[in-house]
Amino acid sequence: MTNFLDKVKKQLQQMSENEKDAWILSQAKIIPEWKQEDFYKCICGTKKIIDMPERSKITEFCEKVSMGDITVEYETHYVEFDDSGHYQDDWEDYYDDPDNAMPFISSVIRGCHNLIILGEYKSALDILDEILVLEFEICEHPCSEDICQEEFMDLNMAVHEGLLSLNKEELLSDYIEACRQSVKDCSIAAEKIVSTLEMELFENCKINSCIIITEEDPLLSKLKMKLKADLARYQKEYEENIKQDEYYWYQYRDKKMISRISAIIKCFDNKDLKGKSSI
Repeated sequence: MTNFLDKVKKQLQQMSENEKDAWILSQAKIIPEWKQEDFYKCICGTKKIIDMPERSKITEFCEKVSMGDITVEYETHYVEFDDSGHYQDDWEDYYDDPDNAMPFISSVIRGCHNLIILGEYKSALDILDEILVLEFEICEHPCSEDICQEEFMDLNMAVHEGLLSLNKEELLSDYIEACRQSVKDCSIAAEKIVSTLEMELFENCKINSCIIITEEDPLLSKLKMKLKADLARYQKEYEENIKQDEYYWYQYRDKKMISRISAIIKCFDNKDLKGKSSI
């Protein structure tokens, strides 16, 4: 990348203003019609990434999701025999994305990655903070033979159900980098990073490949402090709930979270975060 940029800079220095203008106009002539407005906005500086939705569109999208105007659809049917005539006696369910929300999210996440490359860390962080917590209302298809047990679909469930494809480790790395570069208060940065690390979406990511941090970095102690505080809180709440009801409905979920936070702490306690430890 560095060598490429050096070559481009050298070439630009050798070009006259007229030659630069001619090259830009030549690219404008061959760009597809559906991209022309975005190309123009990038030249004007109102857009940073040509293939990324505008900030106002992202905000509008997130608001529609929160209000239930953009949803995912659920359909299930009882199947007695499969297409080959074999006895199945089971239910098959499907999720659909009628509003094409998942391609929109993919383009936003790709755009945030490019914003980070350009050093636009604050813009990327603000957008990711909105996108990562989205929950879509699940609506039953009129032909569905049963209702969905879940009311909402988050990004983790969307990935699991095949509606959304993500490079989770790249996304987590991007979020951490944007946070470290744009949030100057270590305590606030630690809270945001830890909250993201604890998300189910990133539970199988290798933390040592997503963040490189030295023992001298003040952020490291803040991360450990926040993680240990969260662990103590979850353990206390779990113990209190079990005392009240030994068949506490969410005990598996709580135990899983306690185990995950413990593993993250162990990873950060490892002096060599570039090692092979993973969670």
